[in-house]
Amino acid sequence: MTIRFEVHDTGIGIPAEKQQCIFQNFMQVDGSTTRRYGGTGLGTSIAQRLVQLMGGVITFTSVEHEGSHFRFTLTFPKADERQLASLQKEMPIDILTEAITKKRNERDIRVLLVEDYKPNQEVILYYAGALELAIDSAMNGEEACRCAAEKQYDLIFMDIQMPVMDGYDAARTIRAEKGPNGNTPIIAMTANADEMSRRECLKAGMNYIITKPVRKNNFYRVLYEYLCGTPPVMTSEAAAAAAPADTAQEETAFFDYAAALSEFDGDEGLLATVMTGFTRNVEAQLPRMAEALETGDKETIRKEAHKIRGGAANLTANEIAGYAAQLETLAGDGTSDVASLRGPYGQLQKAYNRLKEYLQHKGGTK
Repeated sequence: MTIRFEVHDTGIGIPAEKQQCIFQNFMQVDGSTTRRYGGTGLGTSIAQRLVQLMGGVITFTSVEHEGSHFRFTLTFPKADERQLASLQKEMPIDILTEAITKKRNERDIRVLLVEDYKPNQEVILYYAGALELAIDSAMNGEEACRCAAEKQYDLIFMDIQMPVMDGYDAARTIRAEKGPNGNTPIIAMTANADEMSRRECLKAGMNYIITKPVRKNNFYRVLYEYLCGTPPVMTSEAAAAAAPADTAQEETAFFDYAAALSEFDGDEGLLATVMTGFTRNVEAQLPRMAEALETGDKETIRKEAHKIRGGAANLTANEIAGYAAQLETLAGDGTSDVASLRGPYGQLQKAYNRLKEYLQHKGGTK
């Protein structure tokens, strides 16, 4: 990629006899003690050195008393999809939100969120609400298809594992019906950003993957790319770059309250409300899992563990997320028996009780 840079001014210009030495260090067009314009005489020499370091050449033309015209051309290697995704991932959140807000002020923006686990839904609804975006929510793929048939959306965020109709079938239906959202970008939300998941999402008609847990910066980045910038291509490299950063150190923490609070912009009351919703859900889910252990229903255990894992990860309840992930994996393994799930289930219960006690002590639920 080649870029040409040009700078014009209407200043004092450079006399013809001085132009051959303008790039020398400490060179002043007017070297007298009574000159009107200051400076060290290093600006042009530094500019020339910087351009040379990048493989370019700087030239100029100038007319005394009329001004100067400097120009240079630089050639840069084209970034691949992974590099672009990584750069966009690191874009400061205030730049993302400013651009999205500007776009929202230009026209109405409507988003559809499809997520069956209420605590996860509340987190993303907060992110969108902070930007004053119009957002509808659906609890499963069937509801999503009804919404998509009735309204035009700018973006659809689609969970994959849901009851009634999963995200893959919902995306296929929306594309097949060719309604108002036949070409609307559909963003898959999944904990799996591997090659198999990417192919399944593309095959179903989805455009991109945002990896769970969905963090604020990642959510805003995807909004920015589709509403303000150039939509990314879902290559395997881009999907890998879109995954959350390595959190091995973070996951050793029992519960990262500070990180959870930052996701809600320091609003302790709102975090407490969302945590209350999460703990109420888990209170109902644990007995269902215990009953499934007794009846040998591994699929129910897997589904409930999957939901808990996602909700806990969103709220940085890392210990719970870890045990839920272990339970989900074992329950989905066709070679494991139900007895092997009792240990991880017990650990999950203990982790949840520790979180509940911590929140009660801190006053972190409502």
